[in-house]
Amino acid sequence: MAAEKSPNQRVALKALILNPLNQVLLGREAPGGDNTKVGRWGAPGGRVEPGEGFGALERELAEEVPGMPVKVGNVNRPIYFDLWKPKIDNVPHEIFGAFVVCRTAELVAPWLGSEGDENDLLRFIELDERHTYNIKKEDGFALDALAECIGADRLDIHLGSAISG
Repeated sequence: MAAEKSPNQRVALKALILNPLNQVLLGREAPGGDNTKVGRWGAPGGRVEPGEGFGALERELAEEVPGMPVKVGNVNRPIYFDLWKPKIDNVPHEIFGAFVVCRTAELVAPWLGSEGDENDLLRFIELDERHTYNIKKEDGFALDALAECIGADRLDIHLGSAISG
């Protein structure tokens, strides 16, 4: 009997980007690639490449929200953690995901307009409207944590440098 292969273990960083109205940016997952949740909404971000570190979030944001200036919050104080166990190309994975609160001065989401992007639509939404969107389960939990922090006026510990300068 063959031994069961250990899952590939990875880390993912996702950005809960707030605008001045405290609306959060979500992207709708486009068809193609290894996307497993086509048509569902979620926060921008992705897997950290081996040896990459926390700068991976800035790289992911440059890819997924091109042209939008974003101040990345305190990556040492994520607002929510989760463990996902997807099969990617039929290979089991364990992905430890951390959601980081970020800020932008933009009020309108950038237009993507090119095929092959991970998301085919970006939109700022009111947190109170999140339950009307088909949101990825783990992202929904992170949005619940964000709404709780905003309601309790506790965002400053998660934003770090994103609230200054």
